[in-house]
Amino acid sequence: MTQPGSHYFDEDPSAPSAPRDVTLLLPDGSLTLATDRGVFGYDRIDAGSKLLLLKAPPPPVAGHLLDLGCGYGPIALTLARRAPGATVWAVDVNERA
Repeated sequence: MTQPGSHYFDEDPSAPSAPRDVTLLLPDGSLTLATDRGVFGYDRIDAGSKLLLLKAPPPPVAGHLLDLGCGYGPIALTLARRAPGATVWAVDVNERA
């Protein structure tokens, strides 16, 4: 959880740092990702992101893909794994993301 007055889209979260790993299980494999308190989905992948990764069509095999507001990166890293010939950009305002 975030501290009162703090939100995951803050550039510099006020919540004390507490790094941890989150494992994402998908039909095409699993990823273990590092996250921290104050980042969206800190303790688990959120239901919307998981649904997107389960149901979205395959990404293009080349080109540029953008994950804007990437958090700790479950979507960007899954895209990179599924489209190794593409350039994936993962961008977030939160310095812990």
